[in-house]
Amino acid sequence: MRWPAASCFAFFWALFCLAPALQATKADLVTNLKSVRDRPSTRTRSVLVVSQLVVSQFLLAGVALGVGSYMNIKEFRPGFDTHKKVVVATLAPSTAAGEPVAPARRELLTDRLRQLPGVVEVSAAGSIPLSGSGVGAKRNTAWPGQVEGVPVRSNAVGPRFFAVMGIRLLLGREFDARDTGRASNAVIVNDTLARRVAPDDSAIDRWIRVDGVPRQIIGIAEDGAYKTLRDAPEPYLYLPS
Repeated sequence: MRWPAASCFAFFWALFCLAPALQATKADLVTNLKSVRDRPSTRTRSVLVVSQLVVSQFLLAGVALGVGSYMNIKEFRPGFDTHKKVVVATLAPSTAAGEPVAPARRELLTDRLRQLPGVVEVSAAGSIPLSGSGVGAKRNTAWPGQVEGVPVRSNAVGPRFFAVMGIRLLLGREFDARDTGRASNAVIVNDTLARRVAPDDSAIDRWIRVDGVPRQIIGIAEDGAYKTLRDAPEPYLYLPS
């Protein structure tokens, strides 16, 4: 049998607080104070009281730090809406050889999931932020004015991914049906990468090269924590799935 938390608290409060308080009301304070000087255990009790005060200070400091950390985490935005109820399903390879799920089967599955009761929207992604599934492959990325490309982490996502995850688009648009084909050259970058591509202007409609392929920036997404909450802002890009 499990006791509710409120019942446990009331029990311990009555045992350690209320009972000693009631007992203290029956004591003769004058007599007790006069006899305190003659008791050999007075010094020991004083040491215990001081020790309790010191320990209480440490406990209060720990509680204050814990509450402060909780409030900071509560107000921290990891790059997506934490209040959304998102269910993640992993698609296994379609064959023993590890071949990916065919696009037609993936679209059929997406349509069926979208028709389920309570489902608002469905999308796809190569990895999910903070899920432990990785933060995406690094791709050699270069933009005008840069001599050599730099490795930038990436994610392959489907239409409506940003809406499903609650990732803010600062400028531009997210992927749609126009960007799902292999011939698509669209790319979405996060704010950190956009500022490197165009430090003094908007990066929308700018062209960059990703693994040697020219791609046009159609959207700028907010920065996020992709692997852990302690991640520092880093360049990141999204490719159409």
